[in-house]
Amino acid sequence: MSSTKKGAGSSASGSRKRRSAAPTDAACVRQVGRWLASGFTGCGFAQSFANSSHILLSDVGTSASPEQIDEIFETASSQEIPGVAVFPSIRTEEQLIEQLKLLAAGSRWALRRVTVAGLTTDDLLVGLEWKTSSEFVSLPMGFGPFVTMPATRRAPYVCIATWPGGRANPHRRRPKKGIVDFLDSALPKPLSDAEYKAAWDESVKRTGELLSEQDDDPNFYREVAFRLSATAAERF
Repeated sequence: MSSTKKGAGSSASGSRKRRSAAPTDAACVRQVGRWLASGFTGCGFAQSFANSSHILLSDVGTSASPEQIDEIFETASSQEIPGVAVFPSIRTEEQLIEQLKLLAAGSRWALRRVTVAGLTTDDLLVGLEWKTSSEFVSLPMGFGPFVTMPATRRAPYVCIATWPGGRANPHRRRPKKGIVDFLDSALPKPLSDAEYKAAWDESVKRTGELLSEQDDDPNFYREVAFRLSATAAERF
């Protein structure tokens, strides 16, 4: 992946450069890129995004402001690719919750506790919303190295990823009014209906297999960014 320096302590990786700058190659950005490209999420679309550099990855420092993450997502939107903010300094659930509260103070962010039909748990289920520059609200997806995270989201670093654009996937069925998520993402290359269905079916199969040993279900996490421990709920 090519990479572009975005500022002190921050780097970005994507299909096109936003502006001319000295190249950087943060280890956390490389690692998350490799993790996605290796298919550990079970999602073939995420794997395809990473392998084709059809994604922007940017690392941020401690206590990142909402505006910093807004900038990452806006840059990704301008390139019509998904954006991923990587938080290498977050190592505990408590640190993550404090970071999420910082984001929630921003004008474009909303943070809420989620309940999911069919999932009985004392764990803390956290949902995020981010207002795009158009009329949509995007539902960011969380990743992290915590044991309570579903296997498909258990990444080497805490990340917040979103599709920051509009309805760019011609194969999307039954979208929610005013809401976008990764199912609306522009694809790295055009697919026929048959090709898209085959890729979709394979992703459903793989994610289901990854979660099957834990009696988990990917459908539980459509509006859940992070699944954290019951202990973390006390700080939420």
